Amino acid sequence: MRAQAPAVAKWHLDGMNYVFTMPLSDHADHSGGDYIYFQGHPREFDTDREEITTRGPDHPRVKTAPFQHVGDTMFTRGSRVYHAVTPVTRGDRITLAVSLFCPLLGKQDENRFWHSAPDDGLLRTLRNWGELRRAVHRPAAYCRREGIPILPLKKHTRP
Repeated sequence: MRAQAPAVAKWHLDGMNYVFTMPLSDHADHSGGDYIYFQGHPREFDTDREEITTRGPDHPRVKTAPFQHVGDTMFTRGSRVYHAVTPVTRGDRITLAVSLFCPLLGKQDENRFWHSAPDDGLLRTLRNWGELRRAVHRPAAYCRREGIPILPLKKHTRP
């Protein structure tokens, strides 16, 4: 009987199109915590979801990001690449993940339902989404409410 692959954090697509991921800890400082992703179209993942999620990193189309050292980076189409993280079994895994969004470019969200974190639950996610939407539509009001200073732009003159 084959041992089941370790569970992973929830497989998901991100709400933003582009995601920059960078470890802030060396892989030698922890065991597990691997960023894994499905190499294929999201429809293919959805079709074979049960097999992929059961086999996890052992599935032939699931790849592991080559993060070994602080500063290794990966730039992905987070809304088009199913991904997850294996459990950390020793030490601490610290990662910086930045989702990129520019409201001036029009609709950037390819998902029908935007989420800030997949495991927050529906009510918390809806509240976070509402706060983001208000911040995008009224950035000055958001900055005042959060105590973020609004500095005047310096007029640039040519020398």
